Amino acid sequence: MARPWIGKLSCGFLPDPLKRHSSGETASMKLSRPIRGLRAGVCALAAALGLAGCADETLPPGTVEIRYWTGWTGDELNAQKRLVDEFNRTHPRIRVRVLSVAGSYQKVRIGFAGGATPDVVSAVWADELAGYAARGVLRPLDPYLARSGRSIEEYVPGVSRMLQFEGRPYALAVTTNTNFILFNKKIFREVGLDPERPPRTLEELDAAAAACTQRNRDGSFVRYGYRPTGLMQWAYVFGGQWYDAASGEVTANHPANVRALDWMASYAAKYDVTRMQNFEATFGSNATPNGPFFVGKVAMWQTGEWARAHLTRHAPNLEYGWFPFPIPPGGRPSTSGAG
Repeated sequence: MARPWIGKLSCGFLPDPLKRHSSGETASMKLSRPIRGLRAGVCALAAALGLAGCADETLPPGTVEIRYWTGWTGDELNAQKRLVDEFNRTHPRIRVRVLSVAGSYQKVRIGFAGGATPDVVSAVWADELAGYAARGVLRPLDPYLARSGRSIEEYVPGVSRMLQFEGRPYALAVTTNTNFILFNKKIFREVGLDPERPPRTLEELDAAAAACTQRNRDGSFVRYGYRPTGLMQWAYVFGGQWYDAASGEVTANHPANVRALDWMASYAAKYDVTRMQNFEATFGSNATPNGPFFVGKVAMWQTGEWARAHLTRHAPNLEYGWFPFPIPPGGRPSTSGAG
């Protein structure tokens, strides 16, 4: 079986304020030709014909089957299936079969290890890409991009780097994530914070988190202001890095990474991480009206552009705002993760 290529065959959107938000070292993807970018994501399946394709006795003679594994579910999966149906209809000699492996990404690793791989897969996290490419289980895409007149440099620099290993592209992205913090304006107003001026520095974020936190008499939480998550993201905010491209060395112990970890750990000490975890055990899913941010159990929510769909569906009357990750002295402003 030939080596698959990785791509995101999906559509995404950003909250309107993010269209004006400048990106940091890694940032939200923005194709210079977005409509053609989507078309390229669909038609890139055709490029897989040059890579692989397994004959199926149930298909008409001369038809090639492309096996596509996806990690998408729900509305996104349905949209993806509609795109694949359109592709199949307009390309009668190609048949794309979709298999959702959501919740069982281990199947991808097992498939790679055993050789029972798909032809196209979008069930690999960005931080896994280099490892797979280094082991030779993926096929580089530069000849196919060149043939189609496209370039990996159409992505913003952070996303372009993310999709490459040793200078060659091994994946495509039609969507990526932009991370930021949402805040409840009503809660801000109630505790004396200005809802039109959210935190800009780490010190201001810590103060806002403390002001928004409410406890019962026994010390348990009624609401907490904020809990930082994602060391990889916050290390960049602090000015750190995880890899030195020049030397090829992992830099996990970069001083800024350590400072970020120390700061995150301070929340566990200050607010009692066990109490926080017990409180979080009462949280509903963000895919329901009982999401903790929707019902006021959390004043600030570290999330991404996907939250807008949940807010529109489950909390249409919630008064909220957003802000980029606040920075410490010497930090990297307007930083967002991409994946």
